[in-house]
Amino acid sequence: MRKLYYDGKIVTMDGQKICDALGVEDGKIVFAGTAADAGLQAWDEKECLNGRLVLPAFTDTHMHVLHYAMLQEELNLYGTDALEKMIAMGKEKVQSGASYVFGMGWNQEVFENPVFPQKEDMDKISGDIPVIMLRTCGHIAVVNSKALEMIRNMDIAPDVMANVNFEKGWLKESAMRLYMSLIPKRDAAYIQKLFLSAQKKLNRYGIAAVHSDDMASIPGTTWRDVVEAMTKLDQENQMTVHLREQCLVFDANGEFENFVRETKELRAHPGKYFEIGPRKLLQDGSLGAKSACMIHGYADDPDNHGIPTYTDDELYQQIKEADRQQMDVAVHAIGDLAVQKVIDALEKVIGESDRPSHMHGIVHAQFVTEEDMARMAALGIQAYIQPIFINSDLAILDQRVLPEYQSEGYAWKSLQEAGILTSGGSDCPVEFFDPLKNIYTAVARKSLSGGGAFAPNEALSVYDAVRLFTSSAAKAGGHAHDRGMIKENYAADFVVIDKDIFETDPERGERHKDGGWRIYGLPSMTICPKIMGYLEKKIHLILKKDNLNWRGLSFLCYLQKNIK
Repeated sequence: MRKLYYDGKIVTMDGQKICDALGVEDGKIVFAGTAADAGLQAWDEKECLNGRLVLPAFTDTHMHVLHYAMLQEELNLYGTDALEKMIAMGKEKVQSGASYVFGMGWNQEVFENPVFPQKEDMDKISGDIPVIMLRTCGHIAVVNSKALEMIRNMDIAPDVMANVNFEKGWLKESAMRLYMSLIPKRDAAYIQKLFLSAQKKLNRYGIAAVHSDDMASIPGTTWRDVVEAMTKLDQENQMTVHLREQCLVFDANGEFENFVRETKELRAHPGKYFEIGPRKLLQDGSLGAKSACMIHGYADDPDNHGIPTYTDDELYQQIKEADRQQMDVAVHAIGDLAVQKVIDALEKVIGESDRPSHMHGIVHAQFVTEEDMARMAALGIQAYIQPIFINSDLAILDQRVLPEYQSEGYAWKSLQEAGILTSGGSDCPVEFFDPLKNIYTAVARKSLSGGGAFAPNEALSVYDAVRLFTSSAAKAGGHAHDRGMIKENYAADFVVIDKDIFETDPERGERHKDGGWRIYGLPSMTICPKIMGYLEKKIHLILKKDNLNWRGLSFLCYLQKNIK
């Protein structure tokens, strides 16, 4: 069926081209131009957009989709404003008969009394079952005495054990993942359930694709379980979100070599919705946990330069092995020292490589010196950035970073002007994946709760901010040829928004509020579940009637009125 959409403000993201009509057929865009030119063609159906804004569907280039979905079944501590509330939530879980307590999202900086939780606090929840609470950044956890007792009885590598603070009950960096051995093991069927749950929510926010780090996040599972689960969903046509895996596969006992060998066919011939992306590595921690590697230390802890994951040579060897296997890398680096070390290693590997091209990248690139920006551009290293981090980090920036070095941080505009490919992500569940809030923080440079703008000279235009989640995101995943723009022969995945975000003024606080900028066909999560269920049934009926499906045209909808 050929369908024409007309009388819209269609920002194609193909350069500065704006048109007022687009046509779709069989899940592809077959026309993007003027309504007058469209009128010269035959269409089976037409729909008026009533002047609303149309954008390509969004892509989030760094998140943890399975971890996010798992957290919805555990304790969600995001927004908890007191340690006492966190303890009360844990006790309630124990009273429900739980065999363990696992939660994520606490942030001592927003507590009424900003103290870092310790094992004695977790012991108040339970002394009989393990209690594990991950900080919002995912780089440190606080556990109770029972969990520490279980850890003591494990066969753990000395370098990992060094990151366990038995006195305070803290698991830092590599030790944080010990929680996976403290709670029940899951399987591939559970992974499928998690993804199907998450993709519904992603769709509702206009997200058509994600780059996700999932292979070492679900207890009792391995990369094989993730590959098996997602390949099965893809083959059974159950996926409505394209998934590009950022593959965190640890190299113990030759496991990365096994991974490369067993996924060779999938890497050469990706599925329709599931594909293997770069090798994921981590070089430092987070700003909030004071484990990000900083050249000049921390303002409130000047002798602390963070916790590096690898030595210089180890990092080089990890990247070298990926390159030898024809894989790019996406390396987590937040601090300027970590970024510098990653560039050093990449520079050496790229110089030695016989590969004709590469798409290596740095995940976060939160603090980057001017010199290292130039090196990234010269080497073709991309940056997977998270503008939404400004929302949380502004509250701790002065404590963590000396004033004279703050200009190195969150310098999204400088990265783009240096010629570095930048794409946008949320790092969900660290921050929620709403693309419009991410776009807002990239433009306004301020917290979602208001306040002053940080380094407004680094503010992106709305167009450049939208690019992060559309055309640039598609390019970051090797899909510049078929996604991320409203263009003939590209996927017909797009969103329609009632409020023209190109005409808002961030300084007046005209930012996205849930339910304010309605995404066409993907109603806001603020709608109550009963209404949401009713709407989803109606949408399915309409799609069935019109012989459509959730793929290709998956983000089109016929709801014409705002939902209040």
